[in-house]
Amino acid sequence: GKDIVIKSQSGPEATIIQKVVNNRPIVKFEHHEPLSATLEGFTIRNAVDSSAVNIDSSSATLKENIFLNNTGASYGGAINAVFGNALNVTNNVFMSNSSQNDGGALRTFGIKLFCSGNEFRNNSAASGGAAHVRLNDSSSVDYNLFVGNSSTDFGGTIVFSQCGGGRFYNNTISGNSTHDATRGGGLIIASSIYMLIY
Repeated sequence: GKDIVIKSQSGPEATIIQKVVNNRPIVKFEHHEPLSATLEGFTIRNAVDSSAVNIDSSSATLKENIFLNNTGASYGGAINAVFGNALNVTNNVFMSNSSQNDGGALRTFGIKLFCSGNEFRNNSAASGGAAHVRLNDSSSVDYNLFVGNSSTDFGGTIVFSQCGGGRFYNNTISGNSTHDATRGGGLIIASSIYMLIY
């Protein structure tokens, strides 16, 4: 994997990457890239039947991007990250992304997540309308805004599942929902230990 930085000159409003073919991610980190491998300053939109960004056995930093109208077939409409060392998601906007299963905007599985300063609006999934964080230790989700996200099963905002520690700190949650209020329109912690929520 390469230690590469891809940064737009004019910011996400002027620099757009969008799907060409259905069923394929728009951006991939799949060759053991380090955390310093960075995607910055793009609008990434309209992925169909695939996550917009797929991270597999790699690390990555995604910052100051806009993820718009991406529809993941199964997991993570905007970002799906599995089995890497770490993922840094900072100061992005996630709007109107969806998946059929976990994580309307963001899904992680077996990778440490640092998620800070992002805005999640109107994303949807079966579980974790905005995000689903699974099978990792010491992830941190801090200073994010979650508005109008929804799930059809549980965790309208975010789900932490099978996590051995982590932090959910100083986030704003407003107007998120699930089909049954007893199943967590906001935050769900399932089969996890040592989570700090404050």
